[in-house]
Amino acid sequence: MVGEMEYWERRYKGGGTSGLGSIGENARWRWRILEKYIKNIDNVIDIGCGDLSFWTGRDCNSYVGIDFSPFIVAQNKKRRPHWRFIQCPAQNFIANMNGKIILCLDILFHILNENDYRAVLKNLMLYSTDYIFIYTWIRNPFYSWKKRYYFLKKRQFRKLIFSLAHKLTTDNRYIAYRDFRSYISMFRNMHFRLIGIEKNHSIDKFGAMFIFRKES
Repeated sequence: MVGEMEYWERRYKGGGTSGLGSIGENARWRWRILEKYIKNIDNVIDIGCGDLSFWTGRDCNSYVGIDFSPFIVAQNKKRRPHWRFIQCPAQNFIANMNGKIILCLDILFHILNENDYRAVLKNLMLYSTDYIFIYTWIRNPFYSWKKRYYFLKKRQFRKLIFSLAHKLTTDNRYIAYRDFRSYISMFRNMHFRLIGIEKNHSIDKFGAMFIFRKES
């Protein structure tokens, strides 16, 4: 995680953003999905809140943004002084933290360590009193990159490249693909029901929004 923190600190200090998922049509589509399930977006805990680009033109009364970048947390406190921000890695549990709506958007595929990944999922459930929205990959993007490369290779190398394409799931630096559907049983065990999987492949053919609701 140290390497990841250093990467994001350099990125934000250099004027970089939280990514394309937080702006433009990506953001508009995600807001449409949120409002499809919840009319009044309030009492939010935003895990990996980033630079708040996603919240441009939006507000709510009760908001907690959690991010492991000290720089971006300090910047966010200036941008939205009426909101609360906490500098903390997502896998570290914060006691006495709960909210109606938990957001975890474009975070999971940046977590390389399996134990950290599972800890983040557990924390989402421990924080939520009602809903969890998770946007992450539903298809392996590494396969697509390798597949394009595969079709350019000579015939005798195609079988080898095809085999490698199916095995590649990480760049071993900042991103990793996992099939999130294989972790849904964790949510069932914690009494959260999957109520929707939303996809818009015209925007992102690899990602999907998973929506969970706590069972009464």
